[in-house]
Amino acid sequence: MQDDQKAIICMRWGTLFPAVYVNILYSAVKTHLSPPFRFICFTDEPSGLHPDIEVRPIPDLGLPQQAWATGA
Repeated sequence: MQDDQKAIICMRWGTLFPAVYVNILYSAVKTHLSPPFRFICFTDEPSGLHPDIEVRPIPDLGLPQQAWATGA
């Protein structure tokens, strides 16, 4: 990543919010932020995300499953 490049990061897990919510957020960022930028989504389910979204697995945060199981 270049020093002057912006990175927008979000997290999505579980089923509370479908992929379309991340896609809408990406679209809004793309509309209102001048390039270059990277849009990165940490998620446990990458299906349905816009192909220009960089997908990364959620790192182990050391939390018990009940702390994050419902999703966001």
